[in-house]
Amino acid sequence: MLAPLIVWALAFLVWLYWNEITRSLAPANDHPESAPNRSRNLNKDERRTRSDETGAKEKISDTDRKKLDEIIRQENR
Repeated sequence: MLAPLIVWALAFLVWLYWNEITRSLAPANDHPESAPNRSRNLNKDERRTRSDETGAKEKISDTDRKKLDEIIRQENR
């Protein structure tokens, strides 16, 4: 009666840790160690300024903003 539960628990653990199991059983030369992360030099076009990252992506028109404000006010009542 307890055997199916044990089998299901073992199957779940194998499924959960499958990547680690296969990595540990694979030969060492199959997966070379990762090279240290090096920051590559960016072209002038690829660089982003700080203002581009923090700026708003979309602009909301005043009429849409007023409609949204009215909806929020009605929901808060």
